[in-house]
Amino acid sequence: MNFMAVIDGQLHTPQLSGSILEGVTRHSLLRLAEHRGIATAEIQMPISQLKRDIAAGRCTEAFACGTAAIVCPIATIGESDGTVLALPNVGQMSGQLKHALLDIQEGAQPIHLTGPSQPTIHPS
Repeated sequence: MNFMAVIDGQLHTPQLSGSILEGVTRHSLLRLAEHRGIATAEIQMPISQLKRDIAAGRCTEAFACGTAAIVCPIATIGESDGTVLALPNVGQMSGQLKHALLDIQEGAQPIHLTGPSQPTIHPS
């Protein structure tokens, strides 16, 4: 299962590492986003920064993705102290990407994506 967040209108996902694997669904969603003109970025995503981005209104949507779940929107992120951070645009971009991916998988929509995925990589 991978994680993605919409931050400042861009689709962000954690950089690949020993604990973040390059999944087929992750890769497909990044390519679909790029094909639709949505900027993508693979970045380090510490939870502390993500929480600040949600609180500041910069992060408006988050979702998990993977082969079995495809796309699973996240409505809130809760803290152990009871604090709840709500995401205002639940399912907005993730729903569009999920439907586009399902249309391709089910043969309802052919798509021709050329060239390798080249998300912006921000060094640590």
